[in-house]
Amino acid sequence: MRPLLALPTRLLRHALRRVLWLVPTLVGVSLVTFLFLSYVPDPTEDPRLAAELGAERVAELRRERFFDLPRFVNTAPRDVRARALAAMTLVADDGPDADDA
Repeated sequence: MRPLLALPTRLLRHALRRVLWLVPTLVGVSLVTFLFLSYVPDPTEDPRLAAELGAERVAELRRERFFDLPRFVNTAPRDVRARALAAMTLVADDGPDADDA
């Protein structure tokens, strides 16, 4: 006959082992998903689509799908001050993009 404490400790060890394996599994799945989705081709690079939609619409589609952002490393970061200064310059010049700024 088994002792009464053997069963709960074995179940506890098994549950703890499953929980500990959960962390590397989630990290691995997240990494594979990121790598797969970051190298999906940009549909707006198709010359037929660009000719059909026009440059402004293609740029808008790229912004909507975040293809204008760097994939993993931003090699040309701009801080908040530079962005605010550029927006104020657009508003002060009253250019065509003043409403967007």
